[in-house]
Amino acid sequence: MASQPKYFPNYTVDDYLLWDGDWELIDGIAIAMSPAPVVKYQLVAGRLITQLSSAISNKSSCNCNVVHESDWHVNSTSVLRPDIAILCDGIPDRFIDYPPSLIVEVLSPSTKDRDEGIKRQIYQREGVKHYWQVDLESKTVLCLILKNEEYEKIGAEKGSFQFELHESCGIEIDFEGIFEF
Repeated sequence: MASQPKYFPNYTVDDYLLWDGDWELIDGIAIAMSPAPVVKYQLVAGRLITQLSSAISNKSSCNCNVVHESDWHVNSTSVLRPDIAILCDGIPDRFIDYPPSLIVEVLSPSTKDRDEGIKRQIYQREGVKHYWQVDLESKTVLCLILKNEEYEKIGAEKGSFQFELHESCGIEIDFEGIFEF
């Protein structure tokens, strides 16, 4: 028996905008988002958003904004929804339309491979300066910075962490505090 040819749809952002539910679009492939995260995931993400927002608001020279679960229209065939993003080049009208200065993904069993793999590759390719992976199991944060078009690990994975988010915008975050539960 001859095998049937397989049909692999290739979607665009225009298709994505018509869908119901929660989706990401990676190189034309539709990926259904997982159900709502567990409580610990939400606590860690919320605490990190609070710390980042507070650190930014305390710097008069830092014209950046923290957003949560916002769509980034990477190109005509890719839409990603990072857990947390920091935008330092203005507030877009509808969707993130430029590479954020920082993207944070809180790893969960259902998204870990994608967050550590293809999404990390896209963030690197698109010029996201800082990418953090928050691991609930080890209670650590892997902090990466883009240097020479490659991510390099920087800073401590636990405790206090200082970094230059954007021009004239150095901030400090306490990673120990986000894992208290």
